[in-house]
Amino acid sequence: YLPTLTAEIDMDDKIDPSEPVSIKLFLKNRNPLNLTNLEIKIQSDIPEFNKKATIDLPPIEEKTVEFSIIPNEFQQPKEYTLFFVFSRNGEVVKLEQQKIEIISLLPGFEKDIVEESVFLKVFSQMLVTNDGNVRNTQTVKVPVSALQAFFTSGTDSQMIDGQRYLTWELELGPSESVTLNYITNYRWLLYLLILILLFTGFYFYVKSPVQISKKATTTKSDAETLS
Repeated sequence: YLPTLTAEIDMDDKIDPSEPVSIKLFLKNRNPLNLTNLEIKIQSDIPEFNKKATIDLPPIEEKTVEFSIIPNEFQQPKEYTLFFVFSRNGEVVKLEQQKIEIISLLPGFEKDIVEESVFLKVFSQMLVTNDGNVRNTQTVKVPVSALQAFFTSGTDSQMIDGQRYLTWELELGPSESVTLNYITNYRWLLYLLILILLFTGFYFYVKSPVQISKKATTTKSDAETLS
């Protein structure tokens, strides 16, 4: 008997590279030939999809083989072809193929902020990373109060839906990162307070005092002088 094998492939054709992929093969030996050491290979341009397994498939029997794939989350989104090669004793018994498409991932950029405070001055360092698999442009936002925005340098701020944010417009490729630095300096409040106190003290120091004195004088009338 020549090997006669049917194979049915069960898998999603739209692949989210951030999620595990399950590939199930439903195999059936259609004649009395005992298919021992049947080798199954998955071949692809995507390294993570290159898998291999060896099974025995008795005559006129069915078997399910499952592969679990962990894709590269930064895999380029496009269409690929998976080849399923079934071979025995070095000879190809059957060849199947499956078209799949890696979909585009456009998650919001990840932000990791580290702050260091030194006497009314906050130094902030933010690491921004594109966890998607395509180049992407996004507005990175950090919520702040109006007071924080006023005393922060290193970027602009804007009001969005009633909340003020520090904002940056960034373009990053897949898995690309950039570090942003900004400073919130509250020392200006102290400087302003000191300036007000100095001005007030100087004002009172140089201000000319106004003094009011009263003097009483007594005069004699002419009648009193003649007498």
